[in-house]
Amino acid sequence: MLDQNTTTVLTALITVGGTLGGVILGVVLTNRYASTQEKIKRMQPVIEETYTLLITIHKHLSYCIRKEAPREGLLQEIRDPMDRLMVLLNLYLPSLKQQTNDYFKNLLELGTAYAGYCDLWEIDADDDWGLKEEFTKIQQLMETSLKRDKALRQALENLVK
Repeated sequence: MLDQNTTTVLTALITVGGTLGGVILGVVLTNRYASTQEKIKRMQPVIEETYTLLITIHKHLSYCIRKEAPREGLLQEIRDPMDRLMVLLNLYLPSLKQQTNDYFKNLLELGTAYAGYCDLWEIDADDDWGLKEEFTKIQQLMETSLKRDKALRQALENLVK
């Protein structure tokens, strides 16, 4: 059995150790939270620009798909926003690599189909069957594009939360 002085010393040591452990744990957790918040604050302009570019591209594509007549220069109009979007996503948001790859793969398919539709339109605008078939294909790709766009935007929103 321990005497009273030893018990008092052990109790004091346990109390001091617990207090120091709590302080150290508090400092570590606070630093971790602060660094996470700082990273989010640094990334916020990139995330906002990325989100804006997604909306811009979506707006151009939606306008194009609502009309059956091809729109001159559409692919040129969205090329710069797409390039900037690709740079931002690949350099600053590599955690979204899968969503990014899916999104751009779909945009490539959509752009190819749209270019084919424009070519077909120029050759024979009276060929209703071929044009309607191509336009239906574009609409299906656009639906997929909307889903990919939504998934990418949701992932960006989750980064900010």
